[in-house]
Amino acid sequence: MTRYLALFTILFGALLVPMKNLYAGPLPAPALVEGQYVYTIPAGFDPPMIGARGIAEMNVAASMLHFPFYVVLVDTLPGSGDEDYRAAQAVDGLAEDWMQDPNYDVSTSQIFLLTFNPRKFRFLAGAKFKNEIGFEGKAHEPYTNLFLKAATGTPKDPKSGIIKMMNASDDYLFDQTDPVKVAARQEAERKARIAREEAELKAKEARRLQNAQADIDGQINRLSNLLNKKDYLPEDVSSYESLLMDARGTRKAGEPVVMREFSASMKGSVDILEQEVGKRQSVARAELAGQIVFWMFVFSLICAFGWLIIRRKNQLRDLRLEWLARRDEWSEQVKNASVHYFNFFGERDSLVSLGTIEGKTAELYSEVTSEVDAIYAAVRAMEAHLDRCNALAVKGRFLNLEPLRQAMIRLEEEFDFETGEANKNDLFAAETVTVHVKPAAFTRDLTCRFKIVVEKWNALKQAAEASFKPSHELYSHAVLDDLLAQAQQHHIPESWLAEHPLSGDDVSDRRFWDELDLLRRTDPLAYLKRIAVLKEEQDVIVAKFDHLVSAVKKASANQLTAVPTIPEMVLDPDDDPRVTYDRALHERNRLAGCLASSQRVEEVEAQANRIDALYRKCKEQDAIVQSAVKNAGLAIKSAKQMDARSQEMHDATQTRVKDARCVHSSVSDGQISSGRSYWMQGREKLTSAITEEEEKRFLRAQKLANEAQVLFTKAQSDYQTVMNRCDDLDRSKQTFERELVGMEEERRRLERKISGYGRRSSLGYVPPSYCREEAQDYATLQVYLNQQRHQWQQEEREARRAYEEEQRRIREEEEERRRQECRRREAEERKRRKEEEERRRRSYHSSGSSWGGGGSSSSGGSWGGGGSSSSGGSW
Repeated sequence: MTRYLALFTILFGALLVPMKNLYAGPLPAPALVEGQYVYTIPAGFDPPMIGARGIAEMNVAASMLHFPFYVVLVDTLPGSGDEDYRAAQAVDGLAEDWMQDPNYDVSTSQIFLLTFNPRKFRFLAGAKFKNEIGFEGKAHEPYTNLFLKAATGTPKDPKSGIIKMMNASDDYLFDQTDPVKVAARQEAERKARIAREEAELKAKEARRLQNAQADIDGQINRLSNLLNKKDYLPEDVSSYESLLMDARGTRKAGEPVVMREFSASMKGSVDILEQEVGKRQSVARAELAGQIVFWMFVFSLICAFGWLIIRRKNQLRDLRLEWLARRDEWSEQVKNASVHYFNFFGERDSLVSLGTIEGKTAELYSEVTSEVDAIYAAVRAMEAHLDRCNALAVKGRFLNLEPLRQAMIRLEEEFDFETGEANKNDLFAAETVTVHVKPAAFTRDLTCRFKIVVEKWNALKQAAEASFKPSHELYSHAVLDDLLAQAQQHHIPESWLAEHPLSGDDVSDRRFWDELDLLRRTDPLAYLKRIAVLKEEQDVIVAKFDHLVSAVKKASANQLTAVPTIPEMVLDPDDDPRVTYDRALHERNRLAGCLASSQRVEEVEAQANRIDALYRKCKEQDAIVQSAVKNAGLAIKSAKQMDARSQEMHDATQTRVKDARCVHSSVSDGQISSGRSYWMQGREKLTSAITEEEEKRFLRAQKLANEAQVLFTKAQSDYQTVMNRCDDLDRSKQTFERELVGMEEERRRLERKISGYGRRSSLGYVPPSYCREEAQDYATLQVYLNQQRHQWQQEEREARRAYEEEQRRIREEEEERRRQECRRREAEERKRRKEEEERRRRSYHSSGSSWGGGGSSSSGGSWGGGGSSSSGGSW
């Protein structure tokens, strides 16, 4: 078994050796020559687009750099398989081979490998730059992009791209590693940090002074306002005036600590004066309220007396006004109804002839005349009823209001009326009938009946007038002639008007009109309705044709006369206005076919909409393309400016977080990762936009530049949020330190208040574990102070409640003692009066005899890992 495994291993290794050779063939490293930095493989290879002159220029440029930069130009990359992997292995192999040469410094030397078959490049930086400043992989892109820009542009110039790349990368590496420049940057950062710390210290002192001034100004304003209330002050306020003068003197001195201590000490005195002034104001308001209540009561009595006097008179006036308003309203309604009736009556002679015609005209005539007679009878009935009610209302007087009330009640009651009481000459029919009238619904019913009768009456009038008008006048050929003219103007087939009744020849038109005239002579109303139906059908045809004409006009509204002119650039077919213009011409040809073959306006409108949309899209695309040509460069320029600003904010935020991490334990470097991610994404978009602009893809370049601006904006917003967070943490630190200083004074103040309530108390206080030299969570420390202060305030409230409860108990006991004393005195007074009454009664009975029984008739009583580090790609 062991022999089989050994044999298998030998065979498998034999297979792997040729596979590896297929994947990455050997690339012979040329021997290094002092002063030569550009080599070709094979040695006599003349690289296209570079030539011997280009090699010499690159060699001169490389010799002027700070660090060695070797360029290797390869005709054909040996081996097969993955091209990028082979190029990476080739450049790594060159570095390994040259390490044997003492003139090659692997730590500071760069190698740029350029192959022509296939077209690949590879850039490998020195080990020192990779390890110390991370110059590998994506860090190479800003410099390799310089080569790609020149090598893939028009015309292709790989030689200039290599020179630009080696100069740019060498400048960057020298700037990052030169001890003088590094020391200068570090010194600048140190000075900036010292300046920030000094500015923060000055700002802290200014805020401390401002807070002290605000505290003492508040107390001075309170005391000044209280002293201005002369009517409510105690007799002697000299001590408060002296206190005010001392406070103003302290304020002028401008010492923050003294002002804060003086403000705290004078607050208690100002509170006492404020309570005294408040009590005096309450007493004054109570006295004023008593006087106001008394005079309001007197005024109310006067008003009530006057109201009783004029109430009766106002009732009479209101009833009369109400009656007059109702009477006038009903009179106006009856008058209007009469006017409507006489309008009918005055026109009846023109309709009498219709009573002899048969059909629908005769039926409508009989119905209308009967309804007009019923309306006239109702109007005459309401006139008589209104006169009777008015005669009753006139009897109302100051002492008798009932006739007015009865008149208004009867005005709304139902009643019967015989038409015999009206003038029979005013009626169409002479029969006498009884009409039942409901006044409440009179106006509403007459309005509805008049509306219906007027419509039917007008229909009869129109029928009478139409009986004298021939059909070729009421339904002429003019509308169809106008439609035919429009059809000819807009190249619309006449088949779209075949539905019109007059679309035939002259013989069919005369036959159609003769049939209508026969109906006019026999039944004018039916003739008029037939004409109306024909006109409605004609309106439908006209509306349909108008839609058709509008669709044809719309297809030409935004038509372009020529193909749009586009600058030299690369466009996708979906963005090219010339492609859209060709599609619009194709759809316009389809519109002509649709007009000839279809009879549906919707299809023509849909085709016209497609044409109009294509022309509009063509104009929009043309405008977008022209704008992109002008504005792509501006968008990229703006994105570059935002990139620079993002770089500044990133550096400032990184420094700010580093400083804050020394003070606040909740700050970490990870808080700026989101902003850095947006910034890196924006840089990638910006690089792509620059490449697209170079390839004349202006639309894509503008879009990528705009996206880059959005990402830069997000990055700057995140950086600003982190800066604001650090500022908030600094403010929380300042608040904690300020309150920590005042905790001992707060404890003594509350102990004094508790002692004033008659209790002895020693409030416990354990300062928080706090070291200014270490990072702290000041929010947690602030919570600890708040809890300690709350505990002290709770003890103070309990002492105050106990004191108030004791005082309330003492007051209740004193009140109970006074009530008992009052009851004792009342009992003694009753006992004394009773004994005195008994003594008088005995004295009265003991005198001489009297008549009548002798009892007294008087009454009385008592009273309050790690892979290749090179980077590359295709070119």
